[in-house]
Amino acid sequence: MPKKMNITQKDLDRVKKRCLESLGDFLSELCRDKLMGPTSVEKIFSFDHTTFKRICEKDQTITVKTMARTMGIIASFLNGLKETCDKELKNLQEDDKMKLSLKRKKIDVLNKKRMKCTEAMEKYKKTFGIIAISFLELIGQNDEF
Repeated sequence: MPKKMNITQKDLDRVKKRCLESLGDFLSELCRDKLMGPTSVEKIFSFDHTTFKRICEKDQTITVKTMARTMGIIASFLNGLKETCDKELKNLQEDDKMKLSLKRKKIDVLNKKRMKCTEAMEKYKKTFGIIAISFLELIGQNDEF
């Protein structure tokens, strides 16, 4: 006879708490690495500073909907940052008027930023699994996302 699984509200709350802890840690890490911050997120996505801070602080009153929205914002932001780095690198490489030493320095800075972004995207996928992959796929398929 199949075993019946009884998931209680307490169990669901515990799962939500663990997810929020991971999300708060990841968002805080992105801020420490200077890849993302509350001001840029508010400017681009109209996502309130206070909510951003509450997620970083792992405030248990954050809703699952807000957590999901935050995961989508992270995916969109990192994807956009990577695309911006790629575009700027291409423009720099094609620029013949810039001093070579300055050009190399700027390319090096952009390559480091792109590498940090790529590493963050990989960690995002590893930490949040299919949810992260789904958001990244949605972003890749739809510019309006």
